[in-house]
Amino acid sequence: MSVQTLDSNNTNQHFGVHLTLEGYGACSEKLADMNYILSWLRNIPGEIGMHKIAEPLVVVNQPVYPAEGGTDNRKGHMALTTYDKRAGIAVDSNTESTSIDEMRFVKKGWIAPHWTCQKNALYVVDRAFLEARYWDQRKASHGATVITRLKSTFKYKIREEMIFTTTPVNEGVVSDKTIQLKSSKQVWRLIKFVAPDGKTYEYRINTGHR
Repeated sequence: MSVQTLDSNNTNQHFGVHLTLEGYGACSEKLADMNYILSWLRNIPGEIGMHKIAEPLVVVNQPVYPAEGGTDNRKGHMALTTYDKRAGIAVDSNTESTSIDEMRFVKKGWIAPHWTCQKNALYVVDRAFLEARYWDQRKASHGATVITRLKSTFKYKIREEMIFTTTPVNEGVVSDKTIQLKSSKQVWRLIKFVAPDGKTYEYRINTGHR
């Protein structure tokens, strides 16, 4: 892969263009075939117009779990890929193999990148990556709005049943409520939505107003 050398006085240095590929859903037999993987890695740079600077190196991870003196997570590696919906591309990707919880993973991965400091951004996150206090802080500091699915075990109290109009923008919405979470001092929203296939979804939003 090509490497770009930048001036030593440039504080925004990087070490060239990197290509990261996610293997989820790929053929497990091919992923386990070392000859196939090495052949693919040797050929792919030329096929996508990049210059290969070295022979590929494949490292096979052998996990060592905490009970065995290691730090690997028995659930497997966590992957956090962040997409910019406006650009339609992934802007960041983080992986973690140690036994840490999901929110600690998010806090570690999102503490420095420029794009996480954008004002008034909208985040759509997996329900595993939701800690109310964290998003309350991001709401206060950056005006961040988060939307996520509701966990069935989550505790809350209904504050008010909101009235909404049956306009195209609200198509599928069957209820809109403000709620109070046990883990937050802020007012959140809970919206129930029925998809065209008949499935019902509940979403939490860290804002108490429209």
